[in-house]
Amino acid sequence: MISQLTERRFIRGFHSTCIPRTFCPKLYRMKHILASIFLLIFISPSWASADSTFPDTMWQQISPPESAGFSSTKLAEAKQRFDHMASNSFIVVYKGKLLVAWGNIDEKLDVYSVRKSFLSALYGMFIDSKQIDVNRSLASLGINDFDGLSDLERSACILDLLKARSGVYHMAAYETNSQKRDRPDRGTAKPGEQWFYNNWDFNALGTIFQQLTGQTIFEAFKSRIAEPIGMQNFKISDGRFHNENVSRFPAYPFRMTARDMARFGWLFANKGLWKGRQIVPAVWVKVSTRTHSTTDRSNSKSVGYGYMWWTARHGRRHFKNYLGDDAFSARGNGGQYIIVAPSKQIVAVHTADWKWTGEKVSSGAVGKLLKAVLSARVDW
Repeated sequence: MISQLTERRFIRGFHSTCIPRTFCPKLYRMKHILASIFLLIFISPSWASADSTFPDTMWQQISPPESAGFSSTKLAEAKQRFDHMASNSFIVVYKGKLLVAWGNIDEKLDVYSVRKSFLSALYGMFIDSKQIDVNRSLASLGINDFDGLSDLERSACILDLLKARSGVYHMAAYETNSQKRDRPDRGTAKPGEQWFYNNWDFNALGTIFQQLTGQTIFEAFKSRIAEPIGMQNFKISDGRFHNENVSRFPAYPFRMTARDMARFGWLFANKGLWKGRQIVPAVWVKVSTRTHSTTDRSNSKSVGYGYMWWTARHGRRHFKNYLGDDAFSARGNGGQYIIVAPSKQIVAVHTADWKWTGEKVSSGAVGKLLKAVLSARVDW
């Protein structure tokens, strides 16, 4: 297990952790090599290496399911449950291959708040390259909003926003009715003091990312993630900026197919490694998907929050299943989910076209569907 100190050192861009340049230049240059060896030995899971299977141009299908220890009969029963849901698609990846792929897995839909986990991955990459320093404050970045932010609000740093703990309770674009209803009053919390699922934080992070990297989120996502992991459908034009007159900071909705979402989930299940190439830094995957806050979602004892990822609490269920303490998920309004269970080598993706059907699919319903699929394996 990596220590909190090591994690803090990473998110500071490795600036203050290492041997001073003047002490020994050769040893200074070795620091990144030594850090890479540390990550390889202590962070990468033993199965996320040469033994892992990754899709090529297309996903491989497990056939028959019995070859991977699953019952075809029980999977057929789970499919009947799926057929009676308002779902658009459902995918379960096991050990890098498709166990089930039901519905319209190649249809692009708005994934809503799943977008936030995409941005979290990009932040980890650009923090690693030292283009982003998470300790920079909003004031130092020149960030302000309509009607002005207070000095206290502008003292929040990037890391506070990544945790949804900025204390900036300004109106935001792309908010749900519950976010508008539950938003605390301005000035009621200091930065870092309390968690609130805050679209202002997430939207401001999008603007800050562009400011510090010179790239749009969609350009960076395509070149740094979608192309290296072979997403079949994603294009830059599948992203757009959504502005509202309540804030200066737009939301950044993504459209994506379920099968491309599954690639992103499998990348994170493998600690950011893809076919021997480290796409997202392994330590960032570890830190960003660890519980940093308890939440007010469902049962607060079971759902935590990391850096724009929902997390499993110790010994608790995630989506109604015991998926391991290392499980985490990306969640979008109405039924868009990427569920990652690294210790079980499982990734599940669910989409719902609720704007068309008029019916959303809850996390509980998806959890029951996943349970039906996992129960098809007798030794779990």
